[in-house]
Amino acid sequence: MRRANSRRTRVTVRRFGLFSVFKFALIFCFCAMVVVWLALLLIYFMLSAAGVTDTVAYWIGCVVNTDNGTKNCVAAGIDGVKLFTWLFGAGVVMAIAASLLGTFVALIYNLIADIVGGVEVVLAEKRI
Repeated sequence: MRRANSRRTRVTVRRFGLFSVFKFALIFCFCAMVVVWLALLLIYFMLSAAGVTDTVAYWIGCVVNTDNGTKNCVAAGIDGVKLFTWLFGAGVVMAIAASLLGTFVALIYNLIADIVGGVEVVLAEKRI
């Protein structure tokens, strides 16, 4: 039984604007990348304050510098600035790639919707 104060309509999504999909996906992916980058930065600072990064650098030094055995290990050193600069650059490249992939998916949808007619969606409006 449908209530009298709501209105329903059926619409069909036939096409997506490729440029609008690209803009939306680019901004969304960039924001998601920044959130992940900041979370990794925060985790890195916490691990560094706890001394974990120094221990990991020492272990890496023991594995890489095995000429004198494990008795004379030298810490390898982890440069956080270089690490997070590279991570930011890789994140930007991945955000652009994900945006292009989303645009390609929208293009494929447009091509398929031309054949089958699109996707039907039921919209409901509640009146107050």
